[in-house]
Amino acid sequence: MYKTQQELKDRPFTLLVIIAIFSLILVLNILTLYCGDDYVYRFVYQKPVPTYNSQIINTLLIPQSQINHYFNWNGRFVAHTIVQFFMQFNNKLIFDVFNSVAFIGLIVLMSLIVRTITGKKLNAFLLMVTFVYLWYFIPDFGQTVLWISGSGNYLWTSLIYLGFILFCLKEDKSNKLAIIVSLLLGFLAGATNENSGPTAILIASAILVYRLLKYKQLDYVVGAGIMSAISGFALMIQSPGSLHRAHVATDENFLLNNFLSINKMMLHQFWIIYLIMATLFIAGLLSKKIDRQSLMFIGMFTLAHLASIYSMALSPVVPKRTFFGGAVFLGIVLMILAFNVFENFDVDYLIMFGVGLGMIFLFSYHQVHSDISTTNQEVHNQYKIIRHSKAKNMDIARVPMISEPETSYNAYKGTAQIHKESYDWMNIWMAKHFGINRIEGY
Repeated sequence: MYKTQQELKDRPFTLLVIIAIFSLILVLNILTLYCGDDYVYRFVYQKPVPTYNSQIINTLLIPQSQINHYFNWNGRFVAHTIVQFFMQFNNKLIFDVFNSVAFIGLIVLMSLIVRTITGKKLNAFLLMVTFVYLWYFIPDFGQTVLWISGSGNYLWTSLIYLGFILFCLKEDKSNKLAIIVSLLLGFLAGATNENSGPTAILIASAILVYRLLKYKQLDYVVGAGIMSAISGFALMIQSPGSLHRAHVATDENFLLNNFLSINKMMLHQFWIIYLIMATLFIAGLLSKKIDRQSLMFIGMFTLAHLASIYSMALSPVVPKRTFFGGAVFLGIVLMILAFNVFENFDVDYLIMFGVGLGMIFLFSYHQVHSDISTTNQEVHNQYKIIRHSKAKNMDIARVPMISEPETSYNAYKGTAQIHKESYDWMNIWMAKHFGINRIEGY
């Protein structure tokens, strides 16, 4: 068994897996061009429509832009600071590289949390399985991972709240630096977004109570982080822009309809995982492979999964991409179960399983690559026509609208695109971006 473990955690193989995943995601990032809100965040935010004196964003102007955004649109200043930081660059490749690294960071953070809970070593097999899970079960992959505005709100913020959770799980934090890190990470985690932020607070609080019951001693560092996270969440949720836009009557019928709609969406997205988890859980209990600590954290992250998703019942709209945090927490539960149940499995079976997953993934990736490549060519054609029209000093650029994307891995599926009318908000912002008077679609 020792040899089997050594084979699975072989560092060169682990590094090879990380490089392969990075390369695959980088290709998709490069093929995904600007879309939707990206054009808005290219400029210092003032109003939902551009003004004649709208400035291109830069690092020094981000604070003022986010203050305007906080009072006029929503309070997600952490997420949109990340978005505007990358939108200041003229070369999107900078974002593409860092965003691919961020995706690797998500996989590693999930794996580190699982390792901390189970005591098992990080290995290439865990990274591969986590990647395949995220590939298939992150909702609206294109909008939450590849789209700049969506990635800032979901992928990048997940690094913050998972980092906070991992920090809370660490037991040796008895120094002044730990308190500073706890306060900073906690505040940022609480302010990430409306459902994952409070869920991170819930998990941290559960860890605090667990430690108190186990050691009969209060972890003041985690407690300080929780209080800081609550203040971050309160600051975000009390944004005047958010309160104004989210004003809706939440009566019993509204909540019931949202609850039923969320149930339907959740089962459609995760039913296979629920089935696999139930099977692994029963197998783990019967074989006595799930220890008490793992059992406690399975319950904790399952509750977090449900809380993150069902909290959206209070929202006037529930796009599937808001299930991102719930999918991440569910993936952690799945990995904890898998690590316990498959602990003594022969390496040959795991390799066969990995090869099977790889073949299925490559077929899916080929379809996704083809879909995004088609859209890339169409958007590049739009850019070419707009730049040609501007060079000819034409007042209007008339461009063909893109065809309907085929997969949810395409960032252009479900996001705003050029319309026929030049007064559509998307057309206005895109015209502002390219420095032309008007853009019309046909």
